[in-house]
Amino acid sequence: MQINKTAIKDKIRSYFAEPQGKARMACEVFSVLLGLSGILMIIAAVASGSVLGLVGALVATPLLVILPFYFYHFFKTMLQGVANKQFRRLERNRQVEEYDTLPFRRTFRGMAFYLTSFILVITLLMGFLTKSYDILFEAALILPLLYLMRCGYRWIFVFAIIWWTFEKGLQLYVAPSGASVASILVWWAVVTYIYLQAYKVEKARAKLPNIPHKPWLKDLGLALGGFIFLSALLYALIY
Repeated sequence: MQINKTAIKDKIRSYFAEPQGKARMACEVFSVLLGLSGILMIIAAVASGSVLGLVGALVATPLLVILPFYFYHFFKTMLQGVANKQFRRLERNRQVEEYDTLPFRRTFRGMAFYLTSFILVITLLMGFLTKSYDILFEAALILPLLYLMRCGYRWIFVFAIIWWTFEKGLQLYVAPSGASVASILVWWAVVTYIYLQAYKVEKARAKLPNIPHKPWLKDLGLALGGFIFLSALLYALIY
């Protein structure tokens, strides 16, 4: 079977934006900064002697470099929505109408999913690098959360907002400096905004006629079962 390298290359390129002008420069700057942060994580993992942390940092660093180009459309849509209420409403309506045809990564649900996945990666890296393995228990919550987000239940985004607000509130309580407080508030606002928009899309779609019912009881059972299993597994591995 002959592999079509051009088709594969085009498919990969379709996942990343190719901004021009100032937008491209901004993406390149963020790419460099995130790449440097990845190198710092590698150095920290070597210094701490954490093999898992080193493996995680080596995997995460190239992903951090390409992150700005992957999330370019996400940030562009988000900023336009924040600045323009009409655009935000039209974008939500478009996502409701094209729910089954729009690429997952271009939807608010997809944005919420990938942002939460990024939070999961950072959480795991912080746990391995600092050897604070109790942090890893948050992964037992985030993974079922991701599953339910992928399924598109509107109530899971409400739960996500509550969880994320509690998470950032706890960090604010122990924040050592003004700079940390500012970064925590910005990060809280960005993620909460996307969760809220995803909730509104799912809420609007639920009002449409002839929308098939989702197997919420089965999915909730799978999520809770996954949470219990992961928590028990982590407890056994750590303690």
